[in-house]
Amino acid sequence: MVPIGTTILMILHLHGYTLRAAAVSSFVEGMGVEDVDTWDADVVHIVNTRFMQHQASLPTLGRARFLLFAHFCFPSMVHQTSQKFLWIVRTDPNLDEKLRDDMVELLRPHSNFFLVASNNNFLAGNGSLEGAWRDGIASAEVLRSSIYCGDVRLLRAARKFENEKIVLETRLDADDGLHVDYLKYVQESAVEKLQSHDTISLNKPLKASWHYWCARRHLQWHVDENGVGELNKVEHSHFCITAGLTIGFAHGTSAGSVKLYPHDTLFKQVQKDGGCGTESNEGCIELVSDIDIAAMRSRTVTSAGMMGVTLEGKIDRNRWKDFWEKLETGFKISLKEAKLVNSFILKNLEAIALENEMGQCTEGHSCKTKSKEKLLRMRDLAKYGAKLTPVVK
Repeated sequence: MVPIGTTILMILHLHGYTLRAAAVSSFVEGMGVEDVDTWDADVVHIVNTRFMQHQASLPTLGRARFLLFAHFCFPSMVHQTSQKFLWIVRTDPNLDEKLRDDMVELLRPHSNFFLVASNNNFLAGNGSLEGAWRDGIASAEVLRSSIYCGDVRLLRAARKFENEKIVLETRLDADDGLHVDYLKYVQESAVEKLQSHDTISLNKPLKASWHYWCARRHLQWHVDENGVGELNKVEHSHFCITAGLTIGFAHGTSAGSVKLYPHDTLFKQVQKDGGCGTESNEGCIELVSDIDIAAMRSRTVTSAGMMGVTLEGKIDRNRWKDFWEKLETGFKISLKEAKLVNSFILKNLEAIALENEMGQCTEGHSCKTKSKEKLLRMRDLAKYGAKLTPVVK
């Protein structure tokens, strides 16, 4: 470790960032941390993911969620065509040690991927505390927490420059994935929409002071008894799913000045209330259409809300091959790994359903009676060997 007061000068090329580090001047929980002088990116982009928060004592559910995270969520993030983001995965401080170690082993090779011991969440769609990265509350909370992996210098740099850059915050649940071009698209769109905020003197329309992005089209993955799981395509015109939900703050826009809504009412309310600084309120939110399938969502017995988990009706096998090709090329999710996840969930369906039902009313979760009842029904189906797969045409 470099002693306090020793001056060093280095250029760190970390996943597309160039960080010029000077004197070691402070410590975070015993770790030497260097001050950073520049942030060579147009945006400070934070991706927020929750993993087993307030549910540390549910081992089978935790293992199933880890497999979904490792084989669906993680591949889509490690292959993002822009790595100019910090991925902050928050987990229960009391998470099972083996499960925590597996998470660290997966994330550690990537300096912009962080596993943080925290049960706190911020911003839209998170049932959240007040505050965001823009106003320094979220970054302060992360830096106060135990950080199991990730380069803390990147966190400090993102905190230092959040008032000078566009700030983006993206939500990604631990069992979902994003198309590998999604974050790059949002970053480039943010620069276009939010970069120049003082255009009044040029007699041009104002750039937005804030903006939302959501995925228009996504694939849903469901467990089946026949192998790798079933897929169906969903498209929305006036609705925001949680996977990829992003809010952007222009330079000079405070987090407190932006209205936040639950993801299921977000599109309607933003269109209604507007006020993001453009001439038309319709310019305040974008359902991303340039990417054919922008997100994927796992809808399984591990899901917190249980909405859409039971895939009813007929599956069109004629689209099956096309859908899987899109997952393999656009999300880097392989059939082999999907089969592994599918097999584990089927084998442990009864225990997973029971533990998920137990975890429904822990802090930060919805505790919906319908979800609990659905989980208990699925547990009973698994117990007596009933088939869960819908009819295939």
